[in-house]
Amino acid sequence: MAHFYGSVEGSRGAATRLGTANSGMVTVAANWSGAVRVTLECRDGVDIALVELVPWNGHGTTRQLYHGSVSGLPLSESPPMPTNPQADLAEVAPNLFDPEG
Repeated sequence: MAHFYGSVEGSRGAATRLGTANSGMVTVAANWSGAVRVTLECRDGVDIALVELVPWNGHGTTRQLYHGSVSGLPLSESPPMPTNPQADLAEVAPNLFDPEG
């Protein structure tokens, strides 16, 4: 079941991808100067995000921009994974579960 939702839009239109609590999700957005990588994973029922600059085609640097809960709360205050993750994801991506969307 989907736990993470990702979307991208470019010259070829929009695309979406899903990740489970087990698989997590990694996305990279790049240009010729470097890239930004976002990694989402679920650890002990808490969603964790790692956002970092990474080299791309030999250009750019490696620097961590953020590592913590997706909610932005301190890890000790972050709520655990919801008991119904599909309902939570439906709020973020309502058309994903709408057969006419």
